[in-house]
Amino acid sequence: MEQKEPRRIASTSPEPANKPKIALREVDSNLPPTRVDLVSAMLGSSNLLYCYKPTIVLALRPENTRFSYLELLRRVAREACRVTLRLQLHGLHGGRRLTEYQLATLRFSGFIAAIDLDEVSESERGDGVASLARLEASLEDRLREAPLSLPGFIILYGSRNLIRRIQVMWSPRVGGRGQVFVRLQPPVEAEIIENEDVFKAIALLYNLPENIVNGAANIDDAVTLAEETYTRLLEAFASDPSLGAVARQAIDDEETRPDEAFVHFASKMIALANLLEAGYSEAEIEVEVAVGGVPVDIIVGGRWSRSLIVEVETLYGSLNPAARLSTVVRQRIGMGYNMWIVVPPLQAALYAPYIEPVVKRYSESGSIEFYTFSGFDASLTPLGEFLEKVWALAERLWKHRLGGS
Repeated sequence: MEQKEPRRIASTSPEPANKPKIALREVDSNLPPTRVDLVSAMLGSSNLLYCYKPTIVLALRPENTRFSYLELLRRVAREACRVTLRLQLHGLHGGRRLTEYQLATLRFSGFIAAIDLDEVSESERGDGVASLARLEASLEDRLREAPLSLPGFIILYGSRNLIRRIQVMWSPRVGGRGQVFVRLQPPVEAEIIENEDVFKAIALLYNLPENIVNGAANIDDAVTLAEETYTRLLEAFASDPSLGAVARQAIDDEETRPDEAFVHFASKMIALANLLEAGYSEAEIEVEVAVGGVPVDIIVGGRWSRSLIVEVETLYGSLNPAARLSTVVRQRIGMGYNMWIVVPPLQAALYAPYIEPVVKRYSESGSIEFYTFSGFDASLTPLGEFLEKVWALAERLWKHRLGGS
């Protein structure tokens, strides 16, 4: 990667002649340019995958309604908050009108607010409805309070002229004595790539066959349909009575957290069903046990022999998904067991560049295998193969974004 010059901090006080020069290493949070992540390929910015401060997203509405993507933005924002920070966020959708109450809620932390600027602009004359000017003032106050607030997303989705109107908030302003004031924390800008491969990307996020979303009228319908299919599958396995008879309640807190409980439990039931389908008997399988003081989701073949450990990792609450996945492996790698690590497809697809180095490093040991599962039939898919599909599709979308074929 290109080396950057050390950042210098200006000071008005004179420095002693013998003061040592300290070069501050500027940390570059950008990923190595070896892979294109799917979010950048679709939306033009991977900054949507971070949630450590209140973030305003300016999303340009496409002229072709087939590529409307507000629902996709909402889901990416939700996963960012669940993965990078453990937060149970409230949702707010100001779709057709923005009331004064909804405007007031933007001042509070812990929200994913999605606002369609065009529809707000059309209805702002209505009784009790906030105007765009009021929205701008509220957002400006929100930015000033950002350093003292919890993370969250305010997604502003609109046509180019309305997005430009909001962008003025970040323009430098000249005050008294010629002082220039610039707004803190610039927005994240997103623009969908208008290519039919985006529908393939929606299916891939949930590891579904492409024909599941082929009939969707637009991206919003496609992502809603894909998530409904995926959620129905999770619900079916989570509530299956025969699997429930083999399972046990979690011995740690993974399944007591509101953001993680359902996805982790359902994914664990899917892993359990695959083990039974592979021919392992219920007598060989223990669910939720402690081995050497370390909690284990599933163990097959007994606790004292070289058998198999299966761990489900949702990546939720990790801040750094690579660190979370690596920690799970390292805590168990010295036990002498073979290991399966199962990552649900939505998190695996969104955070592919972060988890790929971990998958490569530990797959070489021969005793650790990484999997995801199909959101359609729950069959296990080698995670390496799944990630290669993500890379191939992301690179194709990225080339189209850059004007290639």
